[in-house]
Amino acid sequence: MLREKKKSKRGKFAIGDFHLAGIVPVTGEKLDFNMPWHDSLVPIAQNYLAIEHAVYECACAGANTIWVVCKEGTTPLIRHRLGDWIFDPVEIDSISKNPRSKQKDHIRRIPIYYVKLKPIDFERRESLGWSVLTGAINSFRMSYRVSKWLIPDKYFVSFPYGIYDVNTLRMKRRFFRNNHSYVLTHQGKSVADGLFTGFTFDRDVFVYARREIRKYKTTLDEVFKSVRMDEPREIELDWYYPIDSWENYKKYLSSEHAVEKNENIANGITVFQKEKYKREYTGIGRET
Repeated sequence: MLREKKKSKRGKFAIGDFHLAGIVPVTGEKLDFNMPWHDSLVPIAQNYLAIEHAVYECACAGANTIWVVCKEGTTPLIRHRLGDWIFDPVEIDSISKNPRSKQKDHIRRIPIYYVKLKPIDFERRESLGWSVLTGAINSFRMSYRVSKWLIPDKYFVSFPYGIYDVNTLRMKRRFFRNNHSYVLTHQGKSVADGLFTGFTFDRDVFVYARREIRKYKTTLDEVFKSVRMDEPREIELDWYYPIDSWENYKKYLSSEHAVEKNENIANGITVFQKEKYKREYTGIGRET
């Protein structure tokens, strides 16, 4: 059970004390791509994968930690691609605007954690909805083991199968770091209607969603219909493309919004620095 973080003596947390945990659900219903690798590893641009786009969205939203939920068999390849941390894209932009401060070591690093779905949940609860809840409960437990002051205040969910301009979230990240719930919408529809758009949720939505999962409801609109009950504030997207099927994937690639190449580079610094991390911290996190 998720518990609420106690307030400080000042009655509320300072901005720096707010823990926004980003969750990227990977394990879910198998799509019709029929590739030898996982469906979330499909390219959406040159040298840019769908799973990277989802992690990048969490970073743009201002997440302090990012939790990727996947099966044990798919974890090594996904981790090889993502690495164990990502640069804060907003801080990279600030450095690109100030040439004198080109120092990577001073850019905030957002850690990426990998959560394995339990074998008991295979087939029975193998859905994106359950992956979201698994990421939330694991981020809570792991943070609480370190300190009760580190438990997440709110969760931001990003799906690999919904493509839209996530860079617009950079200017709106302060909205996600408060007590209000927010949903990204397109033409008035959100995750409560089955769209793969980002949203935030708290303890109350978690409890309701887990109750729906136990009723053998697995689709996003069934599991997260409680998002509407929380009366969230909406952020309308200019465009949105689902890539949950081969036909939808082709529509995105042939659209005017398809990205030609990986644009997550500012002043020669990429947000994903997995190779640098592996050289510096070889051996950490390995299973023995």
